[in-house]
Amino acid sequence: MPAFEYQAKDQSGNTVRGTLDAASQQIAARELRLQGYFPMRVQPRATGTTRGREKIGLALFPVKLRDRALFFRHLSATLKAGITPARALHTCVDRTPDTRLRRMARNWVPQIEAGTALSEVMRQYPEICPPVTAEIVRAGEAGGFLDSAFSMIAEDLEMQIEVQQQMKWQTLYFKALVPLILLVPPLPGIISLEREPVSHYITRYLSGLTSTTLPIIVVLAVLWLFLRVSRAIPRLADFVDSAKMLVPGYSSFAHNSARARFFTNFAYLANAGVPIAGSLRTAASTCGIHRMQRAMMEAVPALEKGSGLTETLQRTGQLGRHDAQILATGEESGTMTDALEKIAHRYQSEVEATMKNLGNVLRIPLYVAAGAAVAYAVGSAATAYFDRVFELGDEMMNF
Repeated sequence: MPAFEYQAKDQSGNTVRGTLDAASQQIAARELRLQGYFPMRVQPRATGTTRGREKIGLALFPVKLRDRALFFRHLSATLKAGITPARALHTCVDRTPDTRLRRMARNWVPQIEAGTALSEVMRQYPEICPPVTAEIVRAGEAGGFLDSAFSMIAEDLEMQIEVQQQMKWQTLYFKALVPLILLVPPLPGIISLEREPVSHYITRYLSGLTSTTLPIIVVLAVLWLFLRVSRAIPRLADFVDSAKMLVPGYSSFAHNSARARFFTNFAYLANAGVPIAGSLRTAASTCGIHRMQRAMMEAVPALEKGSGLTETLQRTGQLGRHDAQILATGEESGTMTDALEKIAHRYQSEVEATMKNLGNVLRIPLYVAAGAAVAYAVGSAATAYFDRVFELGDEMMNF
């Protein structure tokens, strides 16, 4: 019989946790009620291995932003029509193209029907629903604007999609030329002064491709895998962040991108009605640079004790003088969320400008790599050609 983990309240209001064997989640929730408990969360017990595999799978192949945006947009539309969250999820399952999202939504339904808040259920899937998403939903549940909360989440994801598309267009030339460069080094191996069948040329080229290009492809694949997996391991992520900052020109771009994400999510959370300290804590977890995240987290206690937001963020070193003036004015005039949106927009504009110049910046090392590959191919071809000529000359002399 399946086992289910539960979190419930007893008659005294205390929280109790444990496991329960039952045929289904509905039956498990019913048994808890018969025992005098109020179920808060009932979910299938997942082994560490199963959950670990899910995390690694989502780290390597995350759910596409477009699929997530479409899912939350549909959820917003159905909730706006007055449908209950459980029924809305049933409706969205059929419209969701991604298998993992469909499975996630199906797992949500029985928990919501058992009385668990939607925001609490979403926290079980941080790889798909990050903390900022769950916090906005929680604020929507408390304020009675759950449909608008999901609309805000969809808008944020659509904005990320637009930035992602710009990045793809700016790096398209780079992505197209790199494979061609990798195909050049094996070409000298097919040179021959004798007429041979085409199959012999193809065999020699593939052999050269295996010995010269394949190791490069393996190294690139291992590097890609390492960068993907490092996202799920904090210490490894810190090391990767530090290494990335050593790349010339990348540090400024990374910090501007992180600040744009931080202030954008901060503004979304504040607009949704999340308390400022909670907004800071949640938005900090989305910036993408662990060093910056730690500095923001360390500033939360000061904010909770009554320090001003401008003063608190200045201590972290992540708020420039111009940004501090905008935020201070917003705090004094009661338009803090507008100030946060202005700061976020400024960093987004800087990131967009940097991305437009990215193509020109990438062309320099790309041209150097292409020139080196061609020079290697020409040099190797010339060497092979003259070596063969000298061998034939020696054979004729000996003959």
